[in-house]
Amino acid sequence: MKIKCIAAALALCLSIFLPSGHLYANDCQPKKNLEEALQPPIPESMDPDDMIASSIEDWFKERCIVEGVEKNNKSYYSSVQLALPLTNPHWVKSRQLAFERAMLEIRSQFIQDNYGLNQNEIEFRYFNNDSSNNLEFQQDNSTSKIKAIAAKSMALADEKLNQMLEELDVNPEEYHASSPAKRQAITEDALTKNILIKAMGESSGILSFKTFEANDEDGNHAIGVIALYSPKLRQIAYDMAHGREIAQSSKPGREVSSYYDISPEALTSTFGVRAVKDPQGNHVLLSFAQWGSSYQGTSKKLQKRGKKAALKQAENIATSQMTDFMNSSLTFNDLSKIGDAVGDYLVKQGANLSRKDETTIVDEVLETIKYSSEARIEGTRKVKSWSYKHPYGHQIVGSVKVWSRAGVVASENVKNFTPKAASVNEINAQPNDSSTPKLTISPRIISSPEFGDDSDF
Repeated sequence: MKIKCIAAALALCLSIFLPSGHLYANDCQPKKNLEEALQPPIPESMDPDDMIASSIEDWFKERCIVEGVEKNNKSYYSSVQLALPLTNPHWVKSRQLAFERAMLEIRSQFIQDNYGLNQNEIEFRYFNNDSSNNLEFQQDNSTSKIKAIAAKSMALADEKLNQMLEELDVNPEEYHASSPAKRQAITEDALTKNILIKAMGESSGILSFKTFEANDEDGNHAIGVIALYSPKLRQIAYDMAHGREIAQSSKPGREVSSYYDISPEALTSTFGVRAVKDPQGNHVLLSFAQWGSSYQGTSKKLQKRGKKAALKQAENIATSQMTDFMNSSLTFNDLSKIGDAVGDYLVKQGANLSRKDETTIVDEVLETIKYSSEARIEGTRKVKSWSYKHPYGHQIVGSVKVWSRAGVVASENVKNFTPKAASVNEINAQPNDSSTPKLTISPRIISSPEFGDDSDF
């Protein structure tokens, strides 16, 4: 009986302190018809990154997903990045770059979660000077040779500086009086904590699952990404990178072209790599990328050149995204320092000496991420180029590339092509040069016929 009471009390505590949808909650039920479900209105006063963060949070809640926590052998991550305002001529490019930043942040979080190492160091320092001369600013009277040489060098430098200041009609005394202040502690109580998080590992198989865009009434813009990782996706990425057969899915998909034969307006909101299935259940990857030209002049020639260059850049980005999915690695280092210092100090600036009570808060972050990817891209084909004139005047161009196993086989056939040798009958059927009548050549011009159907090639 006592054990049952304890168990009941524990269950009650969990129901109170763990909200619905939390890691250990079991009463969360995913909503049906999620795509058609009405979202609560977002206040117009919200910043675009807050709008997207709210939408992503709702998306996770509706599916009973906790970000970064594995569920049904899948893990989801998200990131929101600011782009340039709509009024900026580089706005189109900044959208793609914001997506790249978001995916990099997601990959770095994935690497931290699965390969991370944390090192911490805390330093506490207490100093109190209760000497009778504690209000006198102490000079460094050390007699070491190095410090003596440094002092003489500084004296010579000061003398040279004074001469240059006088040549410029600047009073040397006024200049030195405005030089940076020097501090000397009378009492100091300080705590500093250094936090190092580092990780290195493979980030292959992370798929951009859904993207969001938002802007406010002032044109401020943001991009949001939800990404998905699973062992199955990791295996698909590995098989792609190593040219291996990928097992067919038992659930057939639909025509691959139906995923990208959509309106240009819809394509502008799609970034990154998507995994789909064809009607036979074969896995196919689509890569969506876009770019823009910053040229805003009236020259048609320069407009076309800018558009052509932007389209080429979009194609390269689409290829790189495919490579990032197939085989990528990341090194992450995050060094942060936090702390505080409370003290009583003597402050000397020029000839002036004062006493101050100061409180200093230390808050420093240095984050370094190195990311690389490499893979063979045979089997990749460009299937669509598109262009869209945004309502705010920006010209957006994009490219869609497809990877499929059928494409890999076609590429292998091209690389391994061997021309057939002529048969004996074909050789014997060729006319003898000695029997060929001499031709009379006359000037003329001809044109090739137009081929009505090239579907056989």
